[in-house]
Amino acid sequence: MPARAPAVNVGEDCPVFDGLYDFCQLSAGGSIGGAVKLNMGKADIAVNWAGGLHHAKKCEASGFCYVNDIVLAILELLKVHQRVLYVDIDIHHGDGVEEACAAPAHARPCASRARTNAQRDVGVQSTLRIG
Repeated sequence: MPARAPAVNVGEDCPVFDGLYDFCQLSAGGSIGGAVKLNMGKADIAVNWAGGLHHAKKCEASGFCYVNDIVLAILELLKVHQRVLYVDIDIHHGDGVEEACAAPAHARPCASRARTNAQRDVGVQSTLRIG
């Protein structure tokens, strides 16, 4: 395999490793499963300690994130709920979630962190407005 597969960004900051497919299944499945339990009223809170991979995009791995479990959980929650509040408490920008939520008006990311990767990223991201 080449050192980098540029079409999907695998190899640079998203290395291929044994068990990658299983890892993606477990990470995404944990978040989707948590969302299903919330939708069914079988849980009030759901946490996926293997999730939070907020950099992955629809067709691109990024920032050590291969599958964006957050977006998949949001989509699952939207099957039952009109609005979803996503609060990102990571130290840096969750660009994959933001990109996925840019088109529909029913989900917007909300974050409050000091950003460091660009001039526009310093400060507090705008508050969430959904629906």
